[in-house]
Amino acid sequence: MIVPRYEGGNQIFLPGGTDPVYGLGPGWLIGSDLMMTNYHVVRNRLSSEAAPSDDDLRTQALGTQAHFFFDAEALAGTKIKVKELVAVGKKNTEDFALLRLETKPDVKFLPVLDEKVVVSEAQQTPKGAVVKALAVNIIQHPGGLAKRVALRNNLVYTGDYPKLHYFTDTLGGSSGSPVLDDLWRVVALHRAAVPKTAVFHGKTLGYVNEGIQIHAVLAALAGLAAADPQVAAALTQIRDEQAAFDA
Repeated sequence: MIVPRYEGGNQIFLPGGTDPVYGLGPGWLIGSDLMMTNYHVVRNRLSSEAAPSDDDLRTQALGTQAHFFFDAEALAGTKIKVKELVAVGKKNTEDFALLRLETKPDVKFLPVLDEKVVVSEAQQTPKGAVVKALAVNIIQHPGGLAKRVALRNNLVYTGDYPKLHYFTDTLGGSSGSPVLDDLWRVVALHRAAVPKTAVFHGKTLGYVNEGIQIHAVLAALAGLAAADPQVAAALTQIRDEQAAFDA
């Protein structure tokens, strides 16, 4: 996702006044023309800065381009403009933005797991207590670079709903990436690496990766849909199109 920055209705440029300031972050299709990313990607501000006004946020969203088929640095890919900011969840327990594209890209949208992810309790075995590992995979475009995929050796640490914490090989600028199970269903929307003391493969780490469970995102959309026909129409589309994966 290539997101411009606006302040007070004016687009912000780099020193010299010719090159616009852009933010970069991954997104993914949850419907045929509906793209999911983080609110803070579309917000396009440092965490220390004040949030944009609602008008600037909408202008930034409508100036955003989704970059498809950027699978290697030598490939130009295809860029599609956003035509509608459908909904945002601004809390850090939501942190999502749902965007509608001008045209449907020639690519399949991702299936989602609309269930809470629960980490199993430790099981007592003859050799001691063990926890059955739940692996997740992440498709990412860190810092706007070409596609990277982190596979297999990425284990869920906790499933403290609505968040999901996991050990995954991500680089900075991966916010907005889909977190997938081994059936390639999206289980969470990746949002950040957060400070947290955790043990992984015998090593003590000072952080874990954090995502918002897709079940929670869809629940938030359902809440917004009750008062917003635009969100209701998008949610109905998501449910109808997602049902095709189970047909």
